[in-house]
Amino acid sequence: MDGVTSLRVKNRQDVQLRSLLCERGALVRADGSCRWSQEGSIVMASVTGPRQAPGHKEDAERATLDVVFQPWSGSPGDLEHHYEHTIRRTLESVVNLTLHPRTCITVVLQVVQADGSMLSCAFNAACTALVDAGIPMTQMLASVTVAQLPSRGLILDPDASEEQAASAHFCFVHPFHYHFPSAGVSGDEGQAQDPTLVIGDGLLCGAASAKGEGQGFSADDYFDAMELCSFACRKVAQFARLSLGKSLQTYA
Repeated sequence: MDGVTSLRVKNRQDVQLRSLLCERGALVRADGSCRWSQEGSIVMASVTGPRQAPGHKEDAERATLDVVFQPWSGSPGDLEHHYEHTIRRTLESVVNLTLHPRTCITVVLQVVQADGSMLSCAFNAACTALVDAGIPMTQMLASVTVAQLPSRGLILDPDASEEQAASAHFCFVHPFHYHFPSAGVSGDEGQAQDPTLVIGDGLLCGAASAKGEGQGFSADDYFDAMELCSFACRKVAQFARLSLGKSLQTYA
């Protein structure tokens, strides 16, 4: 998909992500943690568990997954509770909860700095923290937000000012995993083959909303946004693997 040639703030193109940073193991007392940054948007994620679930949450067949979303300041409101529900339902589709019945896994997401695309930022932070905690997962996930501006169409990874000006928002989550070659399989000149990134065809989450009366989006807008996010989620997944590889070298 071709982007508009005019540039955005900090000379970004319409189809360009902001710079990504990831720090695993940022919190010592958590079983797993991650500080995920998309330039001005930063989320600190912590994971505790699996631990014995309290009686009212205990499930004999599977673990219980709790998600807490804390804003940068003040108490959680309707938006934060909506984020909690959306993230929990999505994570339940990739975390293998049946391996730890009668336990509870808690994911706490604390906004450190808010500058747009916060739901996607929280998704990426939560997934990385779960990996850091060693929680069994069937797949990992990558999330990207797209905004529709009346003046220029779809833009990738909007900041807060762009979200404010947008007529619609789209947040998509794609599953992904890496396919590792079988033992003994080598490429040219006997070198070991690199694992292949596989992006899932289905969406784990596809949230869309229009802002203001008389404003909305068409089916074509939705599918164009989904195509753009699929392209960008591949970039996020590649970054996540690179970050994971570097951290494992550090722990070794």
